[in-house]
Amino acid sequence: MTIQLSDAINSVTDVIFYKDSSGVYQGGNLAWEKLLGKPLCQMIGKTDFDLFPKEVAEFFRQKDQEMLEEGKERINQEELIYPDGHKVMVETLKSPIRNQQGQVIGLVGICRASK
Repeated sequence: MTIQLSDAINSVTDVIFYKDSSGVYQGGNLAWEKLLGKPLCQMIGKTDFDLFPKEVAEFFRQKDQEMLEEGKERINQEELIYPDGHKVMVETLKSPIRNQQGQVIGLVGICRASK
């Protein structure tokens, strides 16, 4: 039996997503689907501006750009709102994804509820 990456990230209750350097979502886990109330297939190929209110999308994109420009991980405090209206404060760790030549080609984010 082989464990697939999707099986591994779907077993994590934290929200996990990944985007290319243009901010286009390439994938995520089941917790990300739950947060947005949509199946993964409806989020891949979209940007924050397609999925969130404008002011939220602008904040997310600004934090992405800061991390991508620095080329090192960052932690942000963010409020997430689920489709049922409940709000959760999270720490979001965003890390660069690099290709084999070391160039930053995207980012991976992990959101964990603040304690």
